[in-house]
Amino acid sequence: MSGHASAVAALARFGSAAQGDPIYEAGVQLGRLLRTAFLADYFVKDAFRNELRRVLNRGEAVNALKRAIYTGRISPAQAKRVDEMQAVADALSLMANIVMAWNTSQMQAVLDRWSNRRQVIPPELIGKIAPTRLESINLRGVFRFRLTAMLTKSCLRGQMHR
Repeated sequence: MSGHASAVAALARFGSAAQGDPIYEAGVQLGRLLRTAFLADYFVKDAFRNELRRVLNRGEAVNALKRAIYTGRISPAQAKRVDEMQAVADALSLMANIVMAWNTSQMQAVLDRWSNRRQVIPPELIGKIAPTRLESINLRGVFRFRLTAMLTKSCLRGQMHR
């Protein structure tokens, strides 16, 4: 009624059975026009094509990072329901984000050291590096945390501050 609709509302209203409806046909033609404009830009503009390739490669690098973090398949015993599958997927995303955050902090430390030495890093070069590399991270090691020692230290600190 207002002349505006969200994409979800439009898709709900105009499903595959809506063929022949004038508004549905207008949407199909608009989609074709947008696809044609996109393809024209892709084939004609080198900068657009290179940027699109860079973004797609970044997305694939994140997927490769996730595959490196978890190499196996998720068994039915691990996730039977949709919410369990979502929890597993969210945990994998969290781990990938932690790795990328650590890599970002390490990369920033290097850039800070270089700037302190008055080494100039071109901004366009900085935009081409990504925190998705794994070379400095051991993903298959065994990590042991001495929790009792850590708890004892924190308890002693807590008693000293009282």
